[in-house]
Amino acid sequence: MLRHVSFDASARRFVLTCVLALCAILALSACQRDVLKVDSGEKPAPQVVEAAPAPQEPISDEEAALKEVENSTVDDSAFRAETVPAMALVLAMSWQPGFCETRPKKSECQSQTADRYDANHFTLHGLWPQPRSKVYCGVSKTNVSRDKNGNWLDLPAVQTSVATKARLDRIMPGTRSSLDRHEWIKHGTCYSRTAETYYRDSLALMDKINTSAVQRLFSANIGQTLNANQIRAAFDDSFGRGTGERVRVACKRDGNRLLITELTLGLNGVVGADPDIGRLASRSRPISAGCPGGIVDPVGLQ
Repeated sequence: MLRHVSFDASARRFVLTCVLALCAILALSACQRDVLKVDSGEKPAPQVVEAAPAPQEPISDEEAALKEVENSTVDDSAFRAETVPAMALVLAMSWQPGFCETRPKKSECQSQTADRYDANHFTLHGLWPQPRSKVYCGVSKTNVSRDKNGNWLDLPAVQTSVATKARLDRIMPGTRSSLDRHEWIKHGTCYSRTAETYYRDSLALMDKINTSAVQRLFSANIGQTLNANQIRAAFDDSFGRGTGERVRVACKRDGNRLLITELTLGLNGVVGADPDIGRLASRSRPISAGCPGGIVDPVGLQ
């Protein structure tokens, strides 16, 4: 019995010794790992303390659109330019303050301000393949009906690159009331296979207009009256003799005032990325001047 007790005590001492040795080995191994981390330059990750977000200042619609472009991960190369055949066209460009006097409930009119682009630049109404009957190419009866009934918001969203969308929102403020959907469904489908090409070419034309003597003439005469001869002469100065003969002026009456609301320009040929408006206009037939003249309206209901 005594021997048995002695054996148990020895066994316990042996087990205890083994446990202590194992603990020592594990501790030594942990130390070695720490030394290797220091030697290799590895540092423990610092604790991150998230700061409260700073209050954001409100930004304009244009700034928001540009920010979307900057932060976008959309690959715009997916929207490849396509070859569009030569055709007869009408470029319709609005003088937005005058248009808004007649349509003040439009969202783009309610949000218009004196410092917004469309306060002193022409805006895109549409690019219309000719003849006028050339509309709704390959469009379903459902969407034709929606468009004709003015249910533009029910039309399919226009598919363009983010960059083109941002530019379109600036130069076509009517996107706020789905004008872009209407113009694509009715006219754009007869111009190209994709809305990207249709609007890229439309915007290329508008860029030429808004960096010309025509834009400068209107901007310098806000609140004043311009006649059709002055407007046509500005087109000749900018794009070559005879271009003005392809321009028609549209006016609408607002009380006792006659306001210029839109200009249309006849074109014929291939637009492309860098259009030659003088050359395109020279291939179109001359037209009547339309409205003899009117007021270049400023922003806001007068």
